[in-house]
Amino acid sequence: MFEQLGVRNRRAIARAVEAERRRFARDLHDGVLQELGWVRSALLRGAPAAELLPAVDRAMTELRDAIAAKAAPDEPLAVALTRAVLGVGDRLGVPITLTLDEAVVVAPAVRDGLVGVAREAVTNAARHGGSSTVRVTLSHRRLTVGDDGGGFDPTYGRPGGFGLTSMRERADAIGAVLTITSAPGHGTGVEVTW
Repeated sequence: MFEQLGVRNRRAIARAVEAERRRFARDLHDGVLQELGWVRSALLRGAPAAELLPAVDRAMTELRDAIAAKAAPDEPLAVALTRAVLGVGDRLGVPITLTLDEAVVVAPAVRDGLVGVAREAVTNAARHGGSSTVRVTLSHRRLTVGDDGGGFDPTYGRPGGFGLTSMRERADAIGAVLTITSAPGHGTGVEVTW
């Protein structure tokens, strides 16, 4: 059957498959892979099983959350953001301050992209920035995540990291603009406009 499709259709299908593959890779990176990476490093340093169980539980929660998000396509953006970022804050022990305009309505694909960027930004703030608090703000066509952590040079990112690439790809996929503002010692701001 694939042979009967025109060249243009085959290319469109190939692009759609590639886009879905990259989305799947971002979703795995943003939750499960990070937790499993922590478990691996803990195992290599000889950590006891009791220390590993919370990370395994967090990885399982990330998978459940991802499944639940796909199962609730009509979930409002403010609700999805609240669930996602508070979940990350709870798991990583960083307080989250939310200021969300509940009147902001977007298509499900845009919602999923924005939630993915916010989840990754909060995760980065908690894990790599040493933040004591993270602020998430949603207003008309604008999402921001800011923290009071150690900051970094966004030109270089983190060696071996996939987080900044993941956020950029998520923003690009929904036709949004991602801006990252940071400097060592001065926290980080992530802004998505669409």
